[in-house]
Amino acid sequence: MGLSLAALLGKQGIDTVLLEASEPVCDDWLEDSIDLRDFAITRASRRLFEQVGAWPAMQSRSCAYTDM
Repeated sequence: MGLSLAALLGKQGIDTVLLEASEPVCDDWLEDSIDLRDFAITRASRRLFEQVGAWPAMQSRSCAYTDM
């Protein structure tokens, strides 16, 4: 939620700095690769993603989970 909070604060004109403890390790991720994990996103989370402008990119790769 740190990045989402920083984005929301930035939309309100509040300057923020996001610090990470270490450099993320993602050397083996291909830019066009697909994450096959399932994520449950609540309506509240969706509204948050809409507010920060992330939902359109997420929506194009999402669908309702109907079966396990």
